[in-house]
Amino acid sequence: MLVLNGIIRRFGEIVDQSKDNTLNALNNGEIQDESAITGRFLAFLVNEINQHGREMIGTEGIRITSSILTDRGFSSAESRFGADFGVILDINIDGFTLKKGFICQAKRETNSITIRHHQFRTSVLFNDNQQLTRLQRQIENMLTITPDSFVIIYGQNEFVMVPAISISGLDTSGELYGKQVSKFFKDFLMCFIGDRRLTRNPEDWAEIKTSTAQILSIEIKQKY
Repeated sequence: MLVLNGIIRRFGEIVDQSKDNTLNALNNGEIQDESAITGRFLAFLVNEINQHGREMIGTEGIRITSSILTDRGFSSAESRFGADFGVILDINIDGFTLKKGFICQAKRETNSITIRHHQFRTSVLFNDNQQLTRLQRQIENMLTITPDSFVIIYGQNEFVMVPAISISGLDTSGELYGKQVSKFFKDFLMCFIGDRRLTRNPEDWAEIKTSTAQILSIEIKQKY
């Protein structure tokens, strides 16, 4: 993607704020299961992006907006494909046009899935072979759809993204590299992550045999 440092930095801050708002609701007991956490996190993201979009424009003449796409066919996707939600990005600015996305399975941090913070890296430890096997079955379905499949771990202090393909490679318990959610989303905007077969049109998701209960749509457009 074109170098838009102000937007990338601000977007990371917005993701962090949305994560913190979700963590407050989680730790206060307002939400418990993965589906409720995901719904709240995505709702906070939409609200923060749209509320602060004008601030993100800066002097670059860029408009950024977000919404949740819905469709009747999305509700059964998690059981069929293993994905809890998808995110799609539609960029159309001077000299640069791109549509892409990723899909994600959500898990809460437990004794079996543990986030570890080190001085220079973040990792996730998987130490329950039965739970890992169940997760790997979901992941295999996701990877048949797109290599840009991930698992988000909802911890008590942080949300961490792990590549699905890394989890699929574990024979037994193991520790894998993870990325804090704000850094992950910044990489997504900078185009290090994303499958261009996943677009804003729900029919396009159907064409590659996937749909999700929730799809977060982010648009970055030139302001004319």
